[in-house]
Amino acid sequence: MKLAVAALAVLLAAALVAADAEADATAAVQRALKKCQETSKLSVDQLNQACMSTLPSDETQKRAYKCFAKCVQQRVGIMSEEGKIDPERSRALVHPSQQEQMKAIAEKCLGDGETDLCEKAYKVDQCYNKENEKMYQENCKNLIRTITKEA
Repeated sequence: MKLAVAALAVLLAAALVAADAEADATAAVQRALKKCQETSKLSVDQLNQACMSTLPSDETQKRAYKCFAKCVQQRVGIMSEEGKIDPERSRALVHPSQQEQMKAIAEKCLGDGETDLCEKAYKVDQCYNKENEKMYQENCKNLIRTITKEA
């Protein structure tokens, strides 16, 4: 009986730690989105359109979105300052039910061959979308929605 109670306590503690880690990751992404949106001067509507793979036709705004993607990826640790992509970090930033699938996707989406970091971030972003459009678009729209809640 004591062993069962101890095991339950350990499982509960692990669940709480996992929930805290998930909340911390979500908060970090939300802060990054907000800061990068302010820096890029893109509207929430433009970001929502980008979630659906619709970029502005204006080259300056298109570049702003690509650099927004770089800003977010670097702030949350997916991309290093040098442009190295960390698939494990991508996995850690999604809901636990999506983590294994995201890890497999992230290992394919490294932006290889791209030296311009804004272009590389966009290439990684679009690769995620191509590999699982539904998951990408739902996560993207849900995260962009958090920008408007804080405003």
